[in-house]
Amino acid sequence: MFGTRVLSSKLGRALAITALIAAASLHNPGSATAQNFAVGKVIPHMLEVPDQSDQVRGFETLRGTKGLVMLFSRSLAW
Repeated sequence: MFGTRVLSSKLGRALAITALIAAASLHNPGSATAQNFAVGKVIPHMLEVPDQSDQVRGFETLRGTKGLVMLFSRSLAW
């Protein structure tokens, strides 16, 4: 009962709308962009990391006849 009375007032509605807008803006603070990268452009350095078999693999050993798709994620929760 108390919640419906608060939301029925103009102040309550204004606060609810403000809270929704704030929550929406915090959900996606900004999108990441690939700056200065184009299809076919050479990567800026040799990326070599161990694979699941502890063999060091790099761009040249991973690339196939159609190229290689590389995905970078800013954060992951494992």
